[in-house]
Amino acid sequence: MTRPPGVALRSRLAAEPRTLSAAYERCRQLHARHGRTYYLATLLLPRWKRRHVHALYGFVRYADEIVDDLASTLDRAGQAAALRAWGDRFFAGLRGAPVQDPVLPAVLHTVRAFDLDLADFEQFLDSMAMDLTVDGYRTYQDLLGYMEGSAAVIGTMMAPILEPVDLTVAREHARQLGLAFQLTNFIRDIGEDLDRGRVYLPAEDLERFGVSRAHLAAVQASPAVQGLLAFEVERARAHYAAAAPGIGLLAPSSRPCIQVATALYGGILDEVERAGYQVLARRVAVPRHRRLQVAGRHLLPARAAARAERRVSVTSPAAPERAKSKGGAPAHTDAATSRAGGNRPARSGALSSSAAAPRARRWHGRWSMSPTLLGLRGRAAGPLAVAEGVLDGGLPYLGVGKGPPLVVLSGFTAEHANPTGAARRFSLRPLVPLARQFSVYLVNRKPGLAPGSSMEDLAGHYAHALERAFTGPVAVAGISTGGSIAQQLAIDHPHLVGRLVLVAAACRLAPTGRRMQRDLARYTVAGQPRRAWAATGPELAATTAGGYLYTVLLWLFGPRLNPEDPSDMLIVSDAEDGFDAAPRLHRITAPTLVVAGDHDRNYTPELFRETAERIPGAWLRLYPGKSHASIATLRYKPAVCEILRFLTADEAAPSTRSLRPRR
Repeated sequence: MTRPPGVALRSRLAAEPRTLSAAYERCRQLHARHGRTYYLATLLLPRWKRRHVHALYGFVRYADEIVDDLASTLDRAGQAAALRAWGDRFFAGLRGAPVQDPVLPAVLHTVRAFDLDLADFEQFLDSMAMDLTVDGYRTYQDLLGYMEGSAAVIGTMMAPILEPVDLTVAREHARQLGLAFQLTNFIRDIGEDLDRGRVYLPAEDLERFGVSRAHLAAVQASPAVQGLLAFEVERARAHYAAAAPGIGLLAPSSRPCIQVATALYGGILDEVERAGYQVLARRVAVPRHRRLQVAGRHLLPARAAARAERRVSVTSPAAPERAKSKGGAPAHTDAATSRAGGNRPARSGALSSSAAAPRARRWHGRWSMSPTLLGLRGRAAGPLAVAEGVLDGGLPYLGVGKGPPLVVLSGFTAEHANPTGAARRFSLRPLVPLARQFSVYLVNRKPGLAPGSSMEDLAGHYAHALERAFTGPVAVAGISTGGSIAQQLAIDHPHLVGRLVLVAAACRLAPTGRRMQRDLARYTVAGQPRRAWAATGPELAATTAGGYLYTVLLWLFGPRLNPEDPSDMLIVSDAEDGFDAAPRLHRITAPTLVVAGDHDRNYTPELFRETAERIPGAWLRLYPGKSHASIATLRYKPAVCEILRFLTADEAAPSTRSLRPRR
């Protein structure tokens, strides 16, 4: 039995959508329950970083439970087999095998998103296996061999998530911090470890202070034990001191978390001293009020750093001369609906759903928005009204439809202006199915770009406009080049994007797509518009014959397509030429759908898959035999239907697995 393109098996979709989000939530719960000190510190991280830290904790905790659960009914051989099975499932998942596990989907996603070093995970699992056969260590060097895998690698796993300016240097500091944390745990948990038959403090240290295992099993710490613990406390503090310079290497939004974690774990050593080293029969802890006080002191700096990372300051230029009036995109009475991404509470200068109607009239008077009527028909008999205007910052837009807002970032265009005549109808007609359920705003780039503008700059322009036009996050769809900008927008300004659709767009151009845009720029600069636009033809079609047809048509119409001033077009082309969002796609928090054709020559199926795999929870729809133009023009109905299903779903929790639609 065949199925329509773009529709996967219902049973598969029913089983997969919540797998990743549920796994991240399970990891968060494990972290909150078993790692309260570090969990409190992670609350200071931006949300997109926090979930990945939870995932690594979930991996570590799950393995630790296998070897340390005192209530386990497994013998040592059974525990070893369970640990091997856990490791085998993890590495099989990395190779693409299906994973049925409450934790691993989040771990696997984090590993892929940050390209984490698998040697760290192998070393960690080896150290966990040592806990099943080794009950003590002769020297501190012997203990360090164990701690390298059980603690130091946790720090080096975490380092890429915290975004240091120099990862190589930061890894050593992260390693030292991992050693400091674990040695602190060994000092605090002497009694618990002894219950499991282990003593982690080196035998040579015990002999030096005249301490035996029997002394450690006592309720009261003898003077000899107190001297031993004082020595180990100072050793741990030396590791903290070696780790301290690494905090300054981290991204500003990561520093408060590590500062708090260091202060609180270091505070455990203070509590050990304050208790007179009487920790054999009880577990000391930093008092709750002290933990909250330390975390609270860093809360505002953490939030300020997170805001600074996602905010780009844009000075609003005067409107272009050809657009003397400025328009705004008003919110709608149902703009707060969750299916479009929701809206945050209204603030001064933005439209709330309750104030939409009266405020919209003031917007109309201020910016002189004059709706026009085109022959664009929905289900109703009458034509759809098309609003035209310029968003704050100078971004021209066309608006059509009624419903929650959907902002569409247009594809590569010759001019940063609203199209007219036949070009306008060509641009808007494919939006009619979307306009039946959404207020669709087709937004172009602002004219008069500064030379050397980057994708970050272009995304900043959109962020500036959206913050002032809407009262909360909105659904965003980016087409081709607009998809590149949409990715950057969702990375740098996640609070503005409720849901994200990437149409014929990936994390970077394929070599053929990059060559095509370079040829377009080269021939444009040389004053050869026919050759410039004809160069784009072969990459638009799925077949050689189709490429020839596009080439001929673009050769004929090249002079009409070429702008009087190509500066903006060339600046965007240069910005996209060097664009590669892959390393930062894990920062996208919005539910995401990638829609593309597997015959797209500007990108490749592999690039589409990479994009979907790197975005948390992203869903890929790859249509067989479809070209870049087929998908980017929104004229392939199954793709449009898929976009609508995604945008109107009550809960967008797509699968992380790249799904090839059945024929």
